[in-house]
Amino acid sequence: MRVLVAVPTRGRPHSVSRGAVNAALARAESEPGVEVCPHEIIAWHVVSGRNHAVRLAIDGGFDWLWMVDDDVVPPAHALVSMLRLAAQRTADAVSAVVPYWANGRLLANVATGDGWLPLWPARSAPISRFGTACLLLRVARLRELEFPWFVWHESREGPFLGEDVAFAERVAAAGWTCWMDASVRCDHVAGDVRLARVAELAEPGCRRRYWLGVVGAPRSGTRYFSLLGRAWGMDLGHECHGEDGIVGWWYAARGAREPPGFCPVGVPPPHTVEFRHVLLLVRDPLRTIGSIAATHVRNDNRAWYDYASRYVRLALDRERPLWTAAEFWAGWLRLCLAQRHDRVVRVEEADRVLPGLAAEFGRELRQSQPAPPPDVNASRAPAVPPEQMRAELPPALLAELADLAAELGYDDTAQRLRPTAG
Repeated sequence: MRVLVAVPTRGRPHSVSRGAVNAALARAESEPGVEVCPHEIIAWHVVSGRNHAVRLAIDGGFDWLWMVDDDVVPPAHALVSMLRLAAQRTADAVSAVVPYWANGRLLANVATGDGWLPLWPARSAPISRFGTACLLLRVARLRELEFPWFVWHESREGPFLGEDVAFAERVAAAGWTCWMDASVRCDHVAGDVRLARVAELAEPGCRRRYWLGVVGAPRSGTRYFSLLGRAWGMDLGHECHGEDGIVGWWYAARGAREPPGFCPVGVPPPHTVEFRHVLLLVRDPLRTIGSIAATHVRNDNRAWYDYASRYVRLALDRERPLWTAAEFWAGWLRLCLAQRHDRVVRVEEADRVLPGLAAEFGRELRQSQPAPPPDVNASRAPAVPPEQMRAELPPALLAELADLAAELGYDDTAQRLRPTAG
C-alpha cells in the first residue's frame, strides 16, 4: 500500500507541524506493507497546492493521498489510525478532527446532518462535510473525478464555499463513503496560538489562571500595552492567549460565555479565565471616542455592538457615530470601574509606571528591547474637538463623560467637556 503524504504550503510550514508529520510518517513506515512518500508542495494558493497533490497521487500510482495543512499538528498515530479506519469501514475519505475558529467559537472541522460538531467528538462516525486540514483520500475514487478536483467558490450570487467544503459536497454527491476518525485529535497552530490548548478551556469547569489581565474600552492602547509588556519581558497576548496575561477590552464582561464574533483566533472565553491582577487601561476620552466612532461605529461589522450591548445600555446609530461612540465608551468604562481592578493606568504614562506596578505585584521586570512607539496601531481619526462634543451630545451625556474623565485623571479634558465650558 503506497501513500503520498502531501503538505500544501506557501513555503513556510510551521516547525511544530513539520515535526509532527515526520513522527506520523515514521510510525506509518513501521507498519508492514505501508510505503510512504512525503512531499511539501509549494504553491501561492492552497487550492493549487491541493490540486497538484491529487495529480501527483494519480500520476504516481499511489493508493492513498494523505493531505496535512502546514499549520496542523497531527498525533504520531494519525496516519496509521486513519488507514485502519478506512479499511474497516471501506471508506473513501477519512478526516481527522482539527479545531478551527468560527464566529468566536471553536468547532471540529467535521459535520454530520446536524451541522458542524463541537470539540471533541466522542466516537468515529460517518460525516457529511469535512475540512481538508488532515484528510486521507482513496486515489482510485479521485481518478473518477474531473479536474479541477478542488475549486474556490466565491460569488455574489451563491453561498461562499471554501475549497474544502465544496470538495466534501462534491464527493458526497458522487457517493463517497466519508468518515471521521475521532481518535486522531490534531492541534492547529494559528500564529503563536495552539487551538487544542484553547479548546481545553471549553471543558465544563475548566479555568485558565493568568498573572495579569488588562481591560478597558476599545481604542485605548491595548495593542501598545501588550507590546510594551513584551519589551519588559512579559508575554502579554493582545486579545489572545499569552503566558503572562491577556490585554483585551471584552474581558470586562467577566461572565461572557464566548468572545465577540470578530475576535481573532485563540481568544479564551472570558468565563474561562481568572486574573490574579487586573489593570484598567484608559486613554484621553477625546481621542478614544473619536477613534471608536471611526473604527467601530462606521464599520459594517456590528459584532462589537452585538457583544457590548449585552452588558451596557447602547443604541447603534450610524447617523450619529459620535453619540454612539460616547455612550459605548462611558458604559464600558462604568462596567470596568464597577469590577475588581488593582490600578487605573493612563496609557500616556504606561511606559513610566509599568515597572513599578509589576514590582507591587511581586515581579521584577527587566527591559529587553526598546519600547514600542506610543502611536502603534493608532487610527488616523483625530481627537474630537470639545466644541464638537458639546454641539452634538446632550448635556446629560456630556456631564457623564466629564465626570468619568475627571475620575480617570484627565482633569483638563473633563473641564473642556463641561456643558458650560467656554
